[in-house]
Amino acid sequence: PYTEFSLKLDPLAESEEYKDIIRDILDYVINPLNRDFLIPELFKLISFNFSSTSLNVLDEWINSQETERLQAASYLLRNAPKSFVINHLKFVSNLLEKADEFGDACYETICYDLQESFSMSEYSGILGENSYENGDIALHIKVANIAEQFIRGTPSHKFYQSLSKNIKESNESLRKFLEEIDD
Repeated sequence: PYTEFSLKLDPLAESEEYKDIIRDILDYVINPLNRDFLIPELFKLISFNFSSTSLNVLDEWINSQETERLQAASYLLRNAPKSFVINHLKFVSNLLEKADEFGDACYETICYDLQESFSMSEYSGILGENSYENGDIALHIKVANIAEQFIRGTPSHKFYQSLSKNIKESNESLRKFLEEIDD
C-alpha cells in the first residue's frame, strides 16, 4: 500500500461478493496475531475510504455483541482520515457505546484505534512556520463542540473531550518545540 496502487478497484464495489470480501478481512483480523499494521491501509483501499457499504458491514460486527468482532472492526479504522470521527458521529458513537458495554479495557482499545487517525505527526511545510497551528486550533474547537453535543459522562462525550484535549496538548507541545529550535 505504500506504492501507487495500480490496479483498478472500482469494479470490486460493484461485485456481488464485495460485502463478503470485507467480511473476509474482518475474519482475518479477528485473530489479534493477524493484525499487521498494513491491514488497516489495505482496508482503507478496499473500502474506498470507508464507503457506506463498508461501514454497514463494520456495523454488523460492531452490533454483534462479541468483543472480538467489535475490536476487529475498530482495528480496521486506524487509517481513517481525521475527518472520519467528525463526519461519522452516529457510527463512532455507536462503536463507543458498544465498546463501553464490554468494559474499560475494550473501550480504551476502541478509543486508541479511533485516535490513531489523529496522529499529530502529519505536519508538512517549512520548519519554523506556523501553518499547522490555525488548522489544529479550528480542529480542537470543532472536536470540543462535538463533545458538548453528547451527554456528559457518556462514552462519546468522554472520547471527544479527550480527543479535543489531546489535540490542544499536541499543538502546544509542537509550538514549544518549534520555539526551542528557533532559539
